[in-house]
Amino acid sequence: MRPALLACIAFVAGAMGGVVSTIVVGEARAQAPQAVIVPVPAEGVSFRSGGKTILRVRAESTGGVLEVLDAQERVAVRLRAAQSGGAIDLGAGRPSVQTLGIARTPEDPGY
Repeated sequence: MRPALLACIAFVAGAMGGVVSTIVVGEARAQAPQAVIVPVPAEGVSFRSGGKTILRVRAESTGGVLEVLDAQERVAVRLRAAQSGGAIDLGAGRPSVQTLGIARTPEDPGY
């Protein structure tokens, strides 16, 4: 067969495939996102890298706590729930930064 004829057949086959896929598949629609719930054990969850703990997630009486650890596995940054909405602790001996809470509804988590 001639190269021009092969190119023409390939073009027609590709065009027909596009038309058929448009008719058969139609329009793709994404499903509404659903919340993912991950239960945290009472002792919390630790994330490790190279044998050392780098992050901890746990619960306190006021809510959740997220701790980022340094190379010596000491708390470098702690994000925690507080009565005023939240607090950021910057390791041992450093001042705590209080933040204002913003009320969110379950329908509008704020992100």
